[in-house]
Amino acid sequence: MTKINCLTDADLKSFKDLLLDSEYLDFKSLRFLENSVYLIDSDLLISYNSKIIHQLSHLEQVDYELYLNAWTALTNIVFSLIQQKQNSVASHILNQLLTIDLPQQMATFKIRIVFFKKLLAYRESGDDREINAYLKSLTEIGLSNLVSELLDYWDSVY
Repeated sequence: MTKINCLTDADLKSFKDLLLDSEYLDFKSLRFLENSVYLIDSDLLISYNSKIIHQLSHLEQVDYELYLNAWTALTNIVFSLIQQKQNSVASHILNQLLTIDLPQQMATFKIRIVFFKKLLAYRESGDDREINAYLKSLTEIGLSNLVSELLDYWDSVY
């Protein structure tokens, strides 16, 4: 993601209206949302987050790819909120997400969610031991590529 806004204000308003007005999220709206969270203010992100969480069960039953897109959008929303220093909101959403069972093949989403929780704890305490231990344990089980991605998240926040 470049974080460069190529949309006009009218385009962005039209998209926001579509997301808020449509009863169910579809592939197009989820893909746009997951790739544009940095262009949307935190209040709308919180609304979209609630809408997605509310529809997760439906999305899982209807189309697995939609379900994956929903989880990508959710983790992108949380990270955007972390970048905006909306720590309490991000923490609340992360706690909600941690209560949802995911299929084993989607474990990377849980790993990211736990990492984001540890990132928020690090932001609050300044103590990086817990987050470093987590990253080390992921490396030890062969998830170096994922660790590299998580380090990119960390670097973009600090």
